[in-house]
Amino acid sequence: MISIITWLLSHPITVPALCMAFMVGIVFGAYLQFREDDDHGTNG
Repeated sequence: MISIITWLLSHPITVPALCMAFMVGIVFGAYLQFREDDDHGTNG
C-alpha cells in the first residue's frame, strides 16, 4: 500500500490530477443536488 502511495507521489502529474478530479466531483455533486432541489421546488 505504501509503495502505491510512493509511486503516485513520485509522478508530478498525479497530485494536480487528483485535485482536478476532486474539484470536478464537488462541482458535479453540487450541480446534481441543485437540480434535485430545483425539481422539488417546481413540482410542489
